[in-house]
Amino acid sequence: MRKSMQCAMALVLGVSAAAYAGGADQADLATKVNNLQSVVESQAKEIQTLRAAMGDSWLNDRRAEEVKTLVREVLADADTRASLLEGGMNAGHKNGKFFLASEDGSFLLQLSGLIQVRYVYNHRNAAHTNSTASVDEDEMGFEINRAKLLFEGNVINPQIGYALGVQTNTLGEDGEILLDRAYITYKPCDGWEFWVGRRKAPGLREEMVEPGMQLAVDRSVVNELFTLGRVEGLGVTYFPVEALRVNAAVTDGARSGESGSDHGTVFPGNQSGFSNDSTDFGAVVRLDYKVMGDWKQWDDFAAWSGEQTALFVGGGFVYDQIERGDNQASLIGANGIDSIIGWTVDMTFESSGFTFYAAGMGQQTNLTDQAADTGDKENYGMVLQTSYMVIPDKLEPFVRYELISTDDNAVAGGAPSDDLTLLTCGANYYLAKHAAKFTLDVVWVMEPLDATTVAGLPLRNVGLLPDSLEAQDQIAIRAQMQLMF
Repeated sequence: MRKSMQCAMALVLGVSAAAYAGGADQADLATKVNNLQSVVESQAKEIQTLRAAMGDSWLNDRRAEEVKTLVREVLADADTRASLLEGGMNAGHKNGKFFLASEDGSFLLQLSGLIQVRYVYNHRNAAHTNSTASVDEDEMGFEINRAKLLFEGNVINPQIGYALGVQTNTLGEDGEILLDRAYITYKPCDGWEFWVGRRKAPGLREEMVEPGMQLAVDRSVVNELFTLGRVEGLGVTYFPVEALRVNAAVTDGARSGESGSDHGTVFPGNQSGFSNDSTDFGAVVRLDYKVMGDWKQWDDFAAWSGEQTALFVGGGFVYDQIERGDNQASLIGANGIDSIIGWTVDMTFESSGFTFYAAGMGQQTNLTDQAADTGDKENYGMVLQTSYMVIPDKLEPFVRYELISTDDNAVAGGAPSDDLTLLTCGANYYLAKHAAKFTLDVVWVMEPLDATTVAGLPLRNVGLLPDSLEAQDQIAIRAQMQLMF
């Protein structure tokens, strides 16, 4: 507006000067000046009118543009500060895990965790006692069954990977940290992956599924008897074709990577350290064939909405050569074990919210010449479980049936001489699939469970307690809240 008025005044002066220079008379000059003044006053009024109508909107638009520019500069600065390496680094949450990664993918660190808080009520008709002191038939209370952290990823390039996991010792001292897994992987080409270190053995399917991806509150008792648990050794995963997966490993023997009492009395010396194992060597191989579906569906026992129909069949074989030489007597003691052979077959079917899983397994314990007069030992087990999403991805009732048949001369004692039958019924309520879920189930042990072990192997924290030989129908009610991230 100021510039417009200056231009008008300049025009007036110019015209006046021209008129004077041209010799115009005073009357004509005065008339022309008055006319020009009227024009200026009219333009000034129009400018005032326009200014009143627009107000300060021109200033607001300018401010908005300045704010937008400032936001762009802040975002650009944040991106720059997030680049922690020369090549830049990405961070965030993907596939249920927090991650840090270099821009080219050469370095990757993923962090995940699992917390399971459990309440257990256990009732026994006649409590087992080893002394004159009485034992309550009813036990109840809370426990932190699992608290785990897992670090995994790759270094240098995506071909070289690693995993390092730690967990609390729920069987021992509070606050004690145990090594859950530690291994290095190498992928020379598509379809091949080699590993060395401590990890779950490629044996039972139920054991290979992570604890946070199970159907019931915990794995079956059959699994606890026949599982190889964690092992230390080296192995390979190979896909000869997309539908067939082969896992094989040479190890220090079953449970050679377990901690504390998880070894059981059958493998009392299996622990970290090459001179401490009660097994000279172990070998295991497992094959899984995908008839239909996606391999990701193999990772749990739930049938989520949107997933395709899946069918998997699998089987495995294990051989452990027990320690020979001077150390055998101290490691094996009166058991007199020479070798252990085991096998398993299983099938999994998923479709439209329905799942069915069946597994059978056997274990033969061969004795040394000195103990052969007592006869070799054979144990067998079977698991059947099914579930259905009555509310898709939310409410999932399930049932599991277990049968254990142990030899009358069962190794290490403590196992019933007759069949042991268990039935588990319950339901999962998913808040965010496995990431946040609540599980409630009831375990019914139909025959006496006369020790904390079955065939010398620990039951861990499954909510069951020893019975007297006359007792039957032990009941465990388990409620668990799980958070997995």
